[in-house]
Amino acid sequence: MDSGRSRTLVERQRTDGIILKSFIMVFVLLLIVFIGFNISSGDLTEVPASVMIALIPAFFITGLISIALQRRIVKIPVRKILVWFILASLLLGVSIALVLYTLDLTSNVELTFGAENEVKSLLLIGVFLISFVIAIIVELFLFVLGFGAIGVVIALERRYSPKILVRLANLSDNEKKGLFDRIIAWIFNIPPYLDSSTLRVSNRRREGFPWKSFWKATVWELLFAALVALYISLNPFLLSGVRIESLFSTLTSISYLLPLIILPWFIYAAIDARITGVTRDFRLYDGIKSKVFQTLGLVGTLIVFVRFALERNSGMTILVLFMGFIVIFLIVATLFNFIYFNSFEEELGADVCETFESMRPARELEDG
Repeated sequence: MDSGRSRTLVERQRTDGIILKSFIMVFVLLLIVFIGFNISSGDLTEVPASVMIALIPAFFITGLISIALQRRIVKIPVRKILVWFILASLLLGVSIALVLYTLDLTSNVELTFGAENEVKSLLLIGVFLISFVIAIIVELFLFVLGFGAIGVVIALERRYSPKILVRLANLSDNEKKGLFDRIIAWIFNIPPYLDSSTLRVSNRRREGFPWKSFWKATVWELLFAALVALYISLNPFLLSGVRIESLFSTLTSISYLLPLIILPWFIYAAIDARITGVTRDFRLYDGIKSKVFQTLGLVGTLIVFVRFALERNSGMTILVLFMGFIVIFLIVATLFNFIYFNSFEEELGADVCETFESMRPARELEDG
């Protein structure tokens, strides 16, 4: 084993520890403060909301720490990312100004000193500048937030993914499978007739940004988010006590968490984890993908939910709220996915493969 490589892995594991400890400390501290306010106000129903609220600054602060501590190979340099942010902000500012101009929304402005055209022009310029600045601030905030959230996920993956792979590799040898073994076998949808000891991984280095994986993750997350949004927001049990606008508002506020559920499974595609089969290999990534959508794809139940929701709300209201959620989610998911594949995936894949291969022989010797 290459000592330089091991030293680098150890350094990253040490950095992971700092990131996880920082996140936990900040999150717990904020949670205590927010729950303290809930208790003092006598409203304990806001405790779940306090948890969600505490996560945002905790991830943001962790993002600052992650950016400061970690040195990583990036596919696309930060300078180019900043240029993209500026261009996107310019486009947004120009679009908003053009909408105001086209719809003549400034015609209702009361002018006292004349020079109507000049004042309207200044107003449009002001709207453009304000939109541009706000967009830049939001983009940078989401970027740091994403680094924190993805950094925490990566730290957990680097620590636990090799252990999960070892457990998977030893499934066939365990006559009495424990609860955890049964759970991971169910999650990965592994057929019982396969010999899991043939599990293999490979560290595939790719040149350039992995756009194919990026778009695949985005589409998968979009489908997942759409199904979750429909199941939650159109659920008759929830709609009986909560307005649909409130449900979509809550979903939008936690939309940044949904990519964190999907992205961790892409490491198994990156390292091409597979179990040898008789006719073809079984890929762990394919197994978990099918399990996720088997679990969520209850079309019949969804149709009942939609029918019930349409009885209580107009179809246009549901459509507008749903599309608003999807647009915001896509912005967040796209940025989070970019951070993951641009800054973390390659090193994570190499580390998981190395750790798995180093753990596996030791486990086999113990069994022997």
